[in-house]
Amino acid sequence: AILTQWTCHYQAYSRLLQVRHELNAIFAQDRVTPRIIFIGDNEQIAHAEEMEVIIKNDNFWRGLTRMTFVLEPLAIAANK
Repeated sequence: AILTQWTCHYQAYSRLLQVRHELNAIFAQDRVTPRIIFIGDNEQIAHAEEMEVIIKNDNFWRGLTRMTFVLEPLAIAANK
């Protein structure tokens, strides 16, 4: 099957929605015992903090859900 950009975006967004709770758990645990995300120099830690803001933003997840809903029929049609 030839993957279109719609299909790639749909698959990426769907996967993010599937692992949402795990991402939140990893960030929460890393705040208690920094080992995975909040490590490195100040620039890397600042980048991790930016990611955390996005991961904890409900509007991000709502937008991702809407985009997945819109892209799903295109992804299905592209792979028939």
